[in-house]
Amino acid sequence: MYRGLTPEEIDSYMYQTVGHDAVHAVAAAIGVPLYRAAIAGAPHNQGSVYGLGKERADDETEDMYRLLRTVKAHHPDVEGVSAGAILSNYQRVRVEHIALREDIALQPLAYLWQRNQLSLLREMNTSGLVAILIKVAGIGLDDRDLGKSLQVLEPKLERLMQMYGAHVCGEGGEYETLSLDAPIFQRRVEITDPETVVHADAAFASVSYLRMPHVGLVDKEKTDTRAMQAPPLLDPISTAQCQVLRIVAPEKVSSAVVMVPWAPRVSVSTCGTTIGVGNVCGVEANGPECPAPSAAELEFEGEAQNALDTLLLTLAAHGFSREEIAHVNVYLASQSLFPVLNDVYSRYFGTSPPSRACVAVPGHGARVVLDAIAVRDAAQRRSLHVQSLSYWAPASIGPYSQAVLAGSRIFLAGQIGMEPATLAVLASDNVAQACLALQHVRRVVLATREWCYSAREGYVEGGVCWLADGSLAAAVSRLWCEPIDEDVSHAHTQQIPDAEWLGRVQAPHVPLLLVQLAHDGLPKHAAIEWQLTAHTGRHHLPTDDEEGLARPTYVAGSFAHQGVLCTYRAVLTQNEAFGAATLRATDACETDEAPSEILACLRDAVHAKLYYRESRAVQLLEALGSTGATTHVPAVAWGLVGDDLDNVGAAVTWFNSR
Repeated sequence: MYRGLTPEEIDSYMYQTVGHDAVHAVAAAIGVPLYRAAIAGAPHNQGSVYGLGKERADDETEDMYRLLRTVKAHHPDVEGVSAGAILSNYQRVRVEHIALREDIALQPLAYLWQRNQLSLLREMNTSGLVAILIKVAGIGLDDRDLGKSLQVLEPKLERLMQMYGAHVCGEGGEYETLSLDAPIFQRRVEITDPETVVHADAAFASVSYLRMPHVGLVDKEKTDTRAMQAPPLLDPISTAQCQVLRIVAPEKVSSAVVMVPWAPRVSVSTCGTTIGVGNVCGVEANGPECPAPSAAELEFEGEAQNALDTLLLTLAAHGFSREEIAHVNVYLASQSLFPVLNDVYSRYFGTSPPSRACVAVPGHGARVVLDAIAVRDAAQRRSLHVQSLSYWAPASIGPYSQAVLAGSRIFLAGQIGMEPATLAVLASDNVAQACLALQHVRRVVLATREWCYSAREGYVEGGVCWLADGSLAAAVSRLWCEPIDEDVSHAHTQQIPDAEWLGRVQAPHVPLLLVQLAHDGLPKHAAIEWQLTAHTGRHHLPTDDEEGLARPTYVAGSFAHQGVLCTYRAVLTQNEAFGAATLRATDACETDEAPSEILACLRDAVHAKLYYRESRAVQLLEALGSTGATTHVPAVAWGLVGDDLDNVGAAVTWFNSR
């Protein structure tokens, strides 16, 4: 038995070096060439984001870059590179960054990403995989467990999860494994006379590993022909929801294209560390403050570039940088412009781009209109930018993050019903699309819960559900409001069950607006897109008491004010709010006790979106006192979740920040 530090264990942030003395045998057993190189660099960049144009040649991540270049040179037909990360953003982000460099151009794959660890462990143990522990570094594990298989240790690992919250797949660094056999192995790996090395002899969680100087291959008695099973596309929750929705009769809703006059100027509103910018375009509609050529004088690429330049100049004029942008909404005249928009957009945002939603609204007169939210909170900003194909949720189909934490909010990208493994939309089944897209949102929210100071403090604030098929409205309302059956719920992570993804609130109380667009209003001809925001549950960093908690209050109702009938739902905290409302002209007498908190929210909103068919809708919002940044969004119809879609008056969603 060896004690102390050894060359096999270098404590790399990126790589697991234990087992390197046996990896040649694994490659031979599978029948694939092995390329290896020494780790010469060090973990200089230990942040959650890698890249930003500040890569150091002596960072250990660059060792992988140089090795993959060698592989690509010898095997130009190689198309992808796989990362085994289950929870680690650190490793996944770096593999993606290296793989997607232009001189390598490999598709990153992360098919284990965000898989439920307990079900994944059981799946591996019944699939023909034989893997043994070659390193232990977690409470409850010691050198006596080295060399034992995952099948043998499965009951013990489950007990450690229940007792200490240990990760049963070792994602907390509890253990490392070496595969001796699997269905794809042509021969089986055999280890003889392994040596135990004690790296750190701690009383509660010792670190030990195996040195394997004698490794060989033996013939298998027979070839394992068991086919590997991919996880089902819809999880138990979504499957149950889909079955319920198929009995909901579709609504008959007009799908007429909206054409309304539009010539608003850029609008800006600031509140503390947050700024909202609305109605940004790249043509002369922005007025003399932001002069630009007319749409007829520009190719679309130039118009998109002008719009993004105008956005950045507007932010800079108020002391905000592009790195502080948390979320961007893009409104196109047609989804046919989407590829060009992405190409231009990618030049403006790098490794950690804002979250984004992109819809087509043909009534603007400009071919692209933008709005954005920026938060001066660079130290706390985090992004979830997944570019790998997986079974979790879709990789980004553009230069955007799936979620961005800025201040106390988590801004989520719009999600459509794409199969994560292929990025193909379920074109033939709109009901399944609706369930799958909401499943993506749920999984993205759960993946961001580690950003919250306590997972159960966070909650979904609300948002917009975009519909290219208005007949889905009733089914979508049912999908949103139907409680999740705990019997079909499973713990997506070990911190919080899937059924609690919204937070400690029932879905019907969450302000959600359904907005119908033209039939081709969404990317990839999707029928539905969910666009939500969440909240960490905190106003600031936690303290020993509960002073920083943002306890939400949910309110709903109707009132008449200044000739406007406002029907609303909102979530309020002491300093923040999110709400959705429908607005109609009315002759009714003014409500005696119009809710002052709602009027104050609309007046002080850092950003609002106005959905409408006719230009006088602007006056409806102004009558309620709204003066903040507003984006005008032509739409076919709208309605609060649970209500019928309508196209009279207008609708608005807004949020406030401290």
